[in-house]
Amino acid sequence: MRNLFAIAKREIQSYLVSPVAYLVTAAFLLVSALYFWLTLDWMVQYREVPTMRYTVEFMIVVFVFAAPLLTMRLLAQERRM
Repeated sequence: MRNLFAIAKREIQSYLVSPVAYLVTAAFLLVSALYFWLTLDWMVQYREVPTMRYTVEFMIVVFVFAAPLLTMRLLAQERRM
């Protein structure tokens, strides 16, 4: 179990050193904020009850695309070895 934490710590630190994690995080936050703003504007325009349901459902879809962007580097390194 100690080895697992050591590997996880090393991988997280390597992500935080590279700009990829920051780019993916910034893109995720930008897309989520834009979608939230558009959804909220739509709800106010059509007088619907404001809810976070649509935004959370959209975030799940964004995570489906963001997760592979973060793991591609690991797969490429494994393939090289």
